[in-house]
Amino acid sequence: STICRALGNMGEAALPYAMDIAEKLSLEDFDDYGQDPMEVRMAALEALGSLGPEVAGPLALAIVQKLKDPYYQVRQTACETLGQSGMAEAVRPYLDDLEVCLKDEHW
Repeated sequence: STICRALGNMGEAALPYAMDIAEKLSLEDFDDYGQDPMEVRMAALEALGSLGPEVAGPLALAIVQKLKDPYYQVRQTACETLGQSGMAEAVRPYLDDLEVCLKDEHW
């Protein structure tokens, strides 16, 4: 999660690593460094959102899929990423998925 956050803070310099960051969205077990997979997924979402719509837009589906994550913290971060990243056009096809978030008991 530290690496994802660091890359997210680098802005455009991190663009070559966008796909590597996106791969972390599917992490389900503790990694070799003992990092909590929930924390890693959240950090990856935050990093992708900080890279802007040009990068995050093509990865919208991967981000939207995290709206169904078993952990509400990840779902919340995915929703925030979609809302803050300026990728309204990329998200438009997934509005039904976003509507489900309105009914999430943790919000």
